[in-house]
Amino acid sequence: MFEEETILLIKKRLDLHFDPPQFVDKKDAAVLILLRGDLPKLDVFLCVRSMNLRKHPGEVCFPGGMWEFGDADLQETAMREAEEETGLRRDHYHFIGSLPSFRSRFGVLVHPSIALLRSNANFSPTLNVDEVEKIFWQPLSDFLTKDFHQSYVWDNVYTVHSFDFKEAHCFGFTAFICVVVAMCLFDRVPDFDLSEAITTKMMQSVGTKSVVSAIFRICGRPIEEHERLYREAKL
Repeated sequence: MFEEETILLIKKRLDLHFDPPQFVDKKDAAVLILLRGDLPKLDVFLCVRSMNLRKHPGEVCFPGGMWEFGDADLQETAMREAEEETGLRRDHYHFIGSLPSFRSRFGVLVHPSIALLRSNANFSPTLNVDEVEKIFWQPLSDFLTKDFHQSYVWDNVYTVHSFDFKEAHCFGFTAFICVVVAMCLFDRVPDFDLSEAITTKMMQSVGTKSVVSAIFRICGRPIEEHERLYREAKL
């Protein structure tokens, strides 16, 4: 598949918009979800946070961070942070567009954008070791299989998904977004329940598009509201 075809398919299947997402709070954050390859095989670029960081040390994340004064918008924030953390320059990838915003369980509204690594990119990561311990590429389809998956319910309101990969243990916010992006791009439901309200049986019954559409409508709301809203959506 030609690179241009892959870009168009990614944009269509994720229903990406090119306009920058709107600020809600000065504490808003942005991440860059970098993909590599072409459909039906895509890898996702992930970072392991430095153990020296005060927040979330050693956790797997996308490159990104908080908006800073001087960033024109939240897409700019994601791209700037990716370069500062990993040496990923803008000429290394095609910027495709942005997803709806997701609310983390800590209350931060995170604005994800999608990019595709250029096939001719000479990308050799240069890590900011104060922030990033290591990086790795993981097949995106691994986020739909039970082979690496476990889950648990946090505070009786939020299902946390966890994947034990060879490179690192990926869980929580990053893992959930990878699951949703994989569902869209591969038009396939995961081999596990997403929550008590969104079961595998239900997803197979209503189809991937209906499930993802509901997630995108709800994902920016406070976490404690999600399960109720999923039930009320009557997928």
